[in-house]
Amino acid sequence: MKINSQFLLKLLYFLGTFGIILLILNFFFFPWYVSSEIRTVPKVEGLQIEKAKQILTEAGLTPIVSDTMAQPRKEAGLVLNQRPKQGEQVKDGRRVHLVVSGGAQRVLVPDLLGKTINEAKLALERMNLELGSIEIVEIVENKDKILSQQYPAGTFLKEGTKVGISVSKGELPGSIEVPILAGKLLSEAEAILRQINLKVGKINFQPSFQLAPNTIIDQYPAAGTKLNPGDAVELFVTKESQLRDETGQD
Repeated sequence: MKINSQFLLKLLYFLGTFGIILLILNFFFFPWYVSSEIRTVPKVEGLQIEKAKQILTEAGLTPIVSDTMAQPRKEAGLVLNQRPKQGEQVKDGRRVHLVVSGGAQRVLVPDLLGKTINEAKLALERMNLELGSIEIVEIVENKDKILSQQYPAGTFLKEGTKVGISVSKGELPGSIEVPILAGKLLSEAEAILRQINLKVGKINFQPSFQLAPNTIIDQYPAAGTKLNPGDAVELFVTKESQLRDETGQD
């Protein structure tokens, strides 16, 4: 059977090339690989990337940043993960792949004006932001609605940032100071409140062994609170104890 000359030439070319590759591997690569030192991978997780690179380089290894991940709770440049792990035995010069924190992503502040506190909280959470301090503003208009926000809508902030707001109380500040009523009789307290254009609210009776019946022992709101005309003051008043009643009957 006659062998094609072109096929023989191709075969000889392939065998020659393969032989040259084997010689290169035998005289250069294999001796280097066998003689390479064994290195122990140090721990670099939790370190800043520059420090991690320095430690790995000094250990005879090659640091490679293979990925960057947004982490709202981690500062930017922190090593989150490494491959190979701490303590593994590897050849000198081995690549160590690092995943690094990119810090918090920046997100747009939503428009909170005119919303309720709950609506604002939900809107902020959808953008991975948090509701910050709440300032109560004593004005009549837009009761329980947000009047202003710490950062204007459209501002870019890091995820997790708190956004403060101011909310309308829906009423003007009171002009009448609640007097001290404790120790007075109920009839006296009623007269005092009428004189300053306040009303007696709910009266809560409580038994007492020490004070005369119908004596004021507490009040709400507390003395010194500012109220508006016609507002009510809740009173806590003594009544004769049942035990005293039973004793008096004997």
